[in-house]
Amino acid sequence: MSAAKANALPIESALFLTKDGFLRSTVEQNIYCRPADFPEGMPAVYCVELKRFKDLLPSGSVEVLPILPATPEKFAFLMGRAKYEGENLHHIDDAPDHQIIGVEKKSLRLPADVLIKSLKFVGNDDLRPAMQGVNIRKVAASVAIEATDAHRLIQTIIPAEDTGEEFSYIIPPNTLKVLASSKPNGEILINATEDARRISLSWTDQYGNGWGVDTLPIDAIYPNIEAVMPDLSSLKSAKVSPSKWVEALKVAEKGSNPVTKQVHVNGRITAEDLEYNTAFSVPSPDETGIDAHFNASILGFCFSMMDGEDVRLHYNPENKARAVVLTDGLSKVLCMPVVVKP
Repeated sequence: MSAAKANALPIESALFLTKDGFLRSTVEQNIYCRPADFPEGMPAVYCVELKRFKDLLPSGSVEVLPILPATPEKFAFLMGRAKYEGENLHHIDDAPDHQIIGVEKKSLRLPADVLIKSLKFVGNDDLRPAMQGVNIRKVAASVAIEATDAHRLIQTIIPAEDTGEEFSYIIPPNTLKVLASSKPNGEILINATEDARRISLSWTDQYGNGWGVDTLPIDAIYPNIEAVMPDLSSLKSAKVSPSKWVEALKVAEKGSNPVTKQVHVNGRITAEDLEYNTAFSVPSPDETGIDAHFNASILGFCFSMMDGEDVRLHYNPENKARAVVLTDGLSKVLCMPVVVKP
């Protein structure tokens, strides 16, 4: 008997409590979670309507992830309510069918924090579906994690075992939002079918709960990032202080044209208002040697994504108005200027 027929509920509007944990099934993906303190021998499978799900939890306890509780305490509370408050639950014969991809397929272990950071760079343009996700590209002994919205771009290269395989797939944003909201701890395991047409992610959060998402990659061709990212050896660089740049650019953005948010960076940070009068101008926090116009919000965002003690800004000495690249020893972030001078 199907879950939908047994409960007169669409599968997508329900959360399933099974002997193995929790399952949320949608057209795009299946989301699994096994709490660290999940009771053994769950006697039956239950289905709870999502719109009534919050009633099963303490007030204000589901901000972290609306579709599932996030801590063992919340799970325990839900299980207690499940046993005694059947009016919110539907007993069913089985949960929806789902697929878990085994470790014998293409497997990668990647840092969760890099994937979450990359998610912040994706676009939301429906005409560019590939840019709505994070691209994973395995080549030789490395894995490239890439994301862009055409205005800013991040690329992180992670060492990997050289298995002789080369493959790529684009992880959809909703899958990575589940990862980010669950507060993952350390690495995640990504398994893919041989044709990389289906992928699953599994990880443990900081509370000891086990998570998994089974999903379809975005069916699109990702832009050639290598053709866009300049060779750093051909660029000049300067050490910069990201926090000082973020602070200065926030002030400049408030004084700039609210439509373009454009600032001129050329040893100073200068913003013009709607009447093209100088509204804000201060010396750059660091001498960088660039001479270009940027969107203050985008440039400030790029600086805010940099970590570590040695953050450097790279620029083309032959054309100071070209795109700039920020590096922090792990990731490379490219920021496009608003106006590119010939």
